[in-house]
Amino acid sequence: MAGAITGVGLVNRGARVNWSVFGRVCIAWLLTMPLAGLAGAIVFEVAVVPPAWIAVVLLAVLLGTLATFVAWLLREAQR
Repeated sequence: MAGAITGVGLVNRGARVNWSVFGRVCIAWLLTMPLAGLAGAIVFEVAVVPPAWIAVVLLAVLLGTLATFVAWLLREAQR
């Protein structure tokens, strides 16, 4: 979506493109795949390597931390 809007802004000379927003979108695109791979590797190591009961506890802590972080980001975005 952001790429299409930027493309239209480049083609239509009268349209304006907010390049700072476009730069943040590009950075997000570049970071998403490596960070998702890292998160997957961490979850795999936590879930598979230790005994099952430890894996459950570690995954619960990991999910709780993630939920707290997302809630904090949403609160910050509304300010």
